[in-house]
Amino acid sequence: MKKIAQLLILPAFMTTTLIISCQNRDKGSKAQTQYAESNGDDANSIIKYNNGLLGQDERRDSYLKSLGNNVRSMRRLFDNPKATVSSIGMFEPFETPYIPKYGENISSPPSGLNSSDKQFFKDNVTQLNTLYTQIKDVYKAMRDYVKAQDYKDDNGAKGKALTDSIDNLGNKYYKLDDQVRAKLSVIADDAERVTLKDHPLKEYIYAMKDDRTKIAGISMLLDSSANNYKVSEAKLQVAFQALKSENEKHTAMSFSSRDEYASKKNYFGKFNEAVNDFLLELKRIMRDASASGKISEEDLKTLDYKRETIRSYYNNFVD
Repeated sequence: MKKIAQLLILPAFMTTTLIISCQNRDKGSKAQTQYAESNGDDANSIIKYNNGLLGQDERRDSYLKSLGNNVRSMRRLFDNPKATVSSIGMFEPFETPYIPKYGENISSPPSGLNSSDKQFFKDNVTQLNTLYTQIKDVYKAMRDYVKAQDYKDDNGAKGKALTDSIDNLGNKYYKLDDQVRAKLSVIADDAERVTLKDHPLKEYIYAMKDDRTKIAGISMLLDSSANNYKVSEAKLQVAFQALKSENEKHTAMSFSSRDEYASKKNYFGKFNEAVNDFLLELKRIMRDASASGKISEEDLKTLDYKRETIRSYYNNFVD
């Protein structure tokens, strides 16, 4: 996994946690772990654990991005303590708590995992929780420092040190999160094979998973090259074409006309339309970035909203 760049360099914290469990695999690909031979109960417990961690990761990532925006604003104040600023950093970023769905227990690795993997997730998820709490604690100290306008007394020195601390903790958090997600994604994908083995709609589920994986990869490239688009332009062009080809293929897939699948057919169609909408917006953003050399934070947010729409249609399909 790629090392996370510092918070102040990027337009926002970046993450791979939105990369879903299917890592560009299709229905004919081979399993990679022992969990493809799990029984149904064990497979379901692994999938629920995976979904729970994903849900928590998405909410944490949204909070950390908002926190990152505030930190960058405050850093400008530390660099120029005489600047007139009204309410930078005065408000806590909104944090949506994750509410586990029935059967999800992200605090305890499922019994379907072997002892070594259970220990891995127990230890590393605990460490992730610690790092997340530390980031919030340092941010609170920074916010208090700004509220009291102490940056006027030390010319922003403490504020800069706190910013560096958040950068360091954020890099550690996302690097570890990458490792946890990478390991769990492969395990969860193999466990899902058990549950999808006889599923009548599995080819559509894997099609949507493949699209979401490609979209997550594109988002990572955009985030990492926001301030220097040319670095990733060639890779993004290839990624764009790959997603476009997949979208065209998936849009052309025939779907059962049986009444019981009517809602699934509708959600699959909406999903493909949403991916196409993402592609149209991405094409515009890439064109502008090619001319300017940068990707604006507003453009990144726009793609985030469209990605959320895609996720929503996927969830509606599989629920």
